[in-house]
Amino acid sequence: MYNLFVTAELERWNRSYVTFESKRVFEYTSSHIFEKYKILNSLTKKELLSFPSLFTYEKFRQLDARIGWINNISVTRGSVQIEFDIDFYYPSIRAEDLDKLSSALDIDSGEMNRTHWAVKNVDLFKTLYEAKLINAKEPIELRVFLCYCSEDSDKAEVLYKKLSNYGVKVWFNKKDILPGQNWETKIQGAIKESHLVIVCLSNKSVTKEGFVQKELKTAIDIADEKPEGTIFMIPARLEDCEVPNSLLKYQWVDLFSDDGDERLKSALFERAKNLNIRIKPID
Repeated sequence: MYNLFVTAELERWNRSYVTFESKRVFEYTSSHIFEKYKILNSLTKKELLSFPSLFTYEKFRQLDARIGWINNISVTRGSVQIEFDIDFYYPSIRAEDLDKLSSALDIDSGEMNRTHWAVKNVDLFKTLYEAKLINAKEPIELRVFLCYCSEDSDKAEVLYKKLSNYGVKVWFNKKDILPGQNWETKIQGAIKESHLVIVCLSNKSVTKEGFVQKELKTAIDIADEKPEGTIFMIPARLEDCEVPNSLLKYQWVDLFSDDGDERLKSALFERAKNLNIRIKPID
């Protein structure tokens, strides 16, 4: 599913919001989809916010389209306001390329001649990827590796769920290693593919020998290759404990403090911003 927004107004998508007359909302939308979303309540809004969006101009403009996301939907008398972000991770889509894909994107003949908002039952990323217009067939997520010792697995799982709710893709060995897989190879590969590593620290983990130290060494080696100032390694204290010498140069966060969660969240958003990766709004 994706949202299709069409406007004739020049530079409309350079702003952060757009307003449609109510009668133009869900035009050119299949009847079964219209019936599902015609009442914009908290549930339907949440679903619509989860869909990627294609922000386009009416055909006569011959201007590029952009991929983006809805952040908020406000209903007023006679109109609907959409707050949005353009996702600059992805390139713009040329008007002529969009025209060639109209059938695959379920865009009706004449639809691009009218300002409106439609919802289409099409996989936007897959369609654009197969047309070689973007390099990813699904939305890019901030990938976070969670490093912890087995004694802290319960606390780590709580953190895993919290991070997942923030809208990031968390690599957690209890969930991501299948029976029979080479866990050492999988873990090392996951660290290398991650945008950020969170190292869970406790009185147990800082004194423990074993593979957790190997994970840490791999992460530190990768962090040392990053440009100065890059947020890649975040030591996260689960309790009051010593921070290993190898991590002292990184600012840590105390997850047991009142502002710990907010500080960690800020670091995640800063890393995502630097990579042009969108993190979905938090409920």
